[in-house]
Amino acid sequence: MEPLPAGVTGFGLRSPHVNSDFRSFSSACRAAARIIGANVQSTTDAGSSPALGFHEALLVVDRHPLLVLCNASVPVIAFAMPRNDTHELRNEFIDCPQLAAVLCDNYRVLSRQEAHSLPVPEIVSLLEPEELRQLRYWRSERVGDIVFNHWD
Repeated sequence: MEPLPAGVTGFGLRSPHVNSDFRSFSSACRAAARIIGANVQSTTDAGSSPALGFHEALLVVDRHPLLVLCNASVPVIAFAMPRNDTHELRNEFIDCPQLAAVLCDNYRVLSRQEAHSLPVPEIVSLLEPEELRQLRYWRSERVGDIVFNHWD
């Protein structure tokens, strides 16, 4: 897995990437859903909550609900099971090859394995000091928890 880019946590002074635009993300999810025959149930802008570091779309694919998560700072997405509780902070990451194939042109797709991997030094080597402080403070145990965080 390649290192996470500086700014991926939403903390720190610099981010070499353009913020992931909610409208573009929402449009991409709707277009992808049409292509694979899925339905978009709802979308949530990261700006709706001061601690939310990612946009979210709830889709139904082959009669199964799933979340598409999009980092608010860099164009990285992952797929997760819907949370049972709106206050649940931990995502259960999954793979969705159908959606990944459609969305990979505009987004880096984080696989289940990558999202569940440990944030070893090689993975976090490009993060800024403030990002590393946040990572330690929140005790992030998985790469997915760093990329798709609820830190405030």
